[in-house]
Amino acid sequence: MPPDSCRIFVNATPVDATPGETVISAISRWDLSIAELLQVGKRALTDSRGLPAELDTLVSGGAIFRVVSSRQLHSDDDPFATL
Repeated sequence: MPPDSCRIFVNATPVDATPGETVISAISRWDLSIAELLQVGKRALTDSRGLPAELDTLVSGGAIFRVVSSRQLHSDDDPFATL
């Protein structure tokens, strides 16, 4: 790994990133089809705790993200979905 890069994890897959770049940029280099699904809202991004993460989140070494169904974050029967 070059010294100006860091390792993040997306769906448990190691992805090389540049410290301070956006997570969507790193995901786009790793898998453009997943990045496109995230950008149009067909998939959602969470952090290691399962909390929603913004696509413009800046990455740092060791960051963990998961790509999930957008329904998992915005379920109609979830009373907390609008909070």
